Amino acid sequence: MGDEKKKEEKKKDERKFHQKKRYRFLFGLILLVIVSSIWGGKEVKRLIEECNNGSIEACKELENDWSSYLESESDKAKITNPYLTEKFKKEAVIKEAKEKKKAEEKRRRAEEQAKQDALLGKMIMCKEILKASLKDPSSFKEVNSILDQMRTGVIVYSATNSFGGRIQSKFDCNG
Repeated sequence: MGDEKKKEEKKKDERKFHQKKRYRFLFGLILLVIVSSIWGGKEVKRLIEECNNGSIEACKELENDWSSYLESESDKAKITNPYLTEKFKKEAVIKEAKEKKKAEEKRRRAEEQAKQDALLGKMIMCKEILKASLKDPSSFKEVNSILDQMRTGVIVYSATNSFGGRIQSKFDCNG
């Protein structure tokens, strides 16, 4: 029984040791991220200053290697070198044009969908009126597809007549 207690104690000690290792690793990782973020921010500030003082190399380095740090408009506003300010203006114009095109496409799709919904509603209403006008509405069967109906405005159907015979006919929903 004494051996079992010692084994349990040893397992608990090992778990605590591994747990401490995990916490140290996590703390170290977080510390590394914070330090690299601070260093990156300082490096960007230095490059912005050099770029503003006329160093095209610093501007190119900012543009190529540190572009992810220049995502915010406040960082871009700090840059006064025409080499990058003109580039930022062009990017802004392109981005605005893309957003405008995307919004226009979305509006056009919404309009098209609204037209299709209205046409579908019209065809459903027309079908209900047609069924109600039949002697035996339960015998109504559509022959053409809903797409054909929406395209042409004509419902081709079959139904039973007064004598019980099945007939085929057309109903124009446009007229």
